[in-house]
Amino acid sequence: MGMLKQAKARGSASEGTSSWGGNNKALAIVRVSSKKQMENNSPAVQGDGMTAYAKKKGLDLVRVEKIHESAKRSKDRRKFHGVLDAAREQGIRHLIFWVWDRTTRNATDAELLEEDVRDDVFVVHLAFEGKVLHKNTPESDWLTADIHTLTAKQYSRDLSRRAIESMTRKAEEGWFPTKAPLGYVNKKLIDEDGHIKDKHGTIELTVWGRKLVRRMGELRLEGRSLSTIAAMVLEEDLVPPKKAWAFSANGKKSRVERVLKDVFYRGDFIWREKLYPGKHEPVFSREEWDAIQASFAIRAPQQNRKHEGLFSQGALRLRCAQCGCAVIYSPKWKGDREYRYYKCTNGKREHDREINIKEEEILEQLGSAVDDIQISDDLAKQIAHALNETHRKAQLAKDREADDFRAKLEDHDKKLNVLFDKMLAGAISDADFNMQRDRIQKDRDACFNALQKTNKHIDGAYLVTAQRVLELAKTAKSLWETQTPEERRDFLAKLLWNPVLDGASVRYDLKKPFRILSEMRESKEWRGRRDSNSRPPA
Repeated sequence: MGMLKQAKARGSASEGTSSWGGNNKALAIVRVSSKKQMENNSPAVQGDGMTAYAKKKGLDLVRVEKIHESAKRSKDRRKFHGVLDAAREQGIRHLIFWVWDRTTRNATDAELLEEDVRDDVFVVHLAFEGKVLHKNTPESDWLTADIHTLTAKQYSRDLSRRAIESMTRKAEEGWFPTKAPLGYVNKKLIDEDGHIKDKHGTIELTVWGRKLVRRMGELRLEGRSLSTIAAMVLEEDLVPPKKAWAFSANGKKSRVERVLKDVFYRGDFIWREKLYPGKHEPVFSREEWDAIQASFAIRAPQQNRKHEGLFSQGALRLRCAQCGCAVIYSPKWKGDREYRYYKCTNGKREHDREINIKEEEILEQLGSAVDDIQISDDLAKQIAHALNETHRKAQLAKDREADDFRAKLEDHDKKLNVLFDKMLAGAISDADFNMQRDRIQKDRDACFNALQKTNKHIDGAYLVTAQRVLELAKTAKSLWETQTPEERRDFLAKLLWNPVLDGASVRYDLKKPFRILSEMRESKEWRGRRDSNSRPPA
């Protein structure tokens, strides 16, 4: 605060219109960063204050423009940049803001605005302070503006950090910390005096939400397509009018699929790529949810290929193990009966004789992959527990490392503030200031990059993937027994790769997660090697 007071004390008084030149057309810009701010008196205070300022300075106020968006990142400020572009086109010279942080909280926009002012495109007014920035503004005033930007940027960082910490605590308590998904509502708590609390809200399942989502699940288990489900819930009048667009507009299939695959509806939720057990009321039991997920593993072929083989194209197209040539579908006919055979094209002329193998034999041999990955519920629980425990330990280590970097960042910021105070007080020369600032900033940037790397080092996304693999492995056998040949082929494509035909035998490789699962099932000592598996995921 001492730095800002000194900067303000050194700031010059507002210049007269003779210093500005050009026309007197002005635009007042009111910026708020949240809906709550937009609804209170903050915009009115800004607008009234800037209107009075324009009248006092003899400016022709064209309009007051209200913008609802964060100033944290330049690339997200579409409204702000649109207003500036319109001002240029309309020949508006004067931009009035209430205080500096209403202009920007990022260095990019601050530099762009400075360039426009130095190029004599705009004159910027800060109504509350009576400060004017124009093409002849001295360097000391621009330095003050830089300090304001740095302070506002740090405030945004701290605000974001505290918000994430608060929402993470709420997630750890079992409550989804942001907007509730389809069918649920965010419920505010009420204190003893009947006042609504801003914090510690819960999530409640609506009556219409339970009916709608359960019906979607029922239709999926009946084998209905995603488009059909969207159409039927609309026809059955289960969708509230405000939500109807989601089931009729483009992208309706993906929206239905997202709902049916969302773990929120079984009682869990994902926050910042980590899975949490929720306290909200689920729509489906875990058994029901598992059955719905299994339905997505059964994907019927896009068309009925009566004259094509199961393995004639796609992910499970075979190659010859001996010569590497393609294995083709080569049906043979006896009267009206078709015999479905495959053979190597023998393009390299390495085979002395032609070997034909039946399609059902290929499917049967590839089907042994289902037995390879089948696991019991007990083993699945053991693996899930081990994964969660390993992730928890790695997360704790990462959090400790991140806290160290945050402490170092705060120390660098304090050093910068002290350095600015010395420069404003005239205690050091410009050359010494620039040299020390560059050194501190270099150390700070290195520390910030290390923090970013630490934050990206571990996330919970792999836990979600692992859970889906475990669920598929548990139900693999029951799925296989109920599927058509085409569905079995598509199912196998999820499990294995590189199928080859070696004479009359078929060989394949399991995809990595299923190969590891198969090895763990066969090994009785994998739990004994937890230390070797306890490293953070890459």
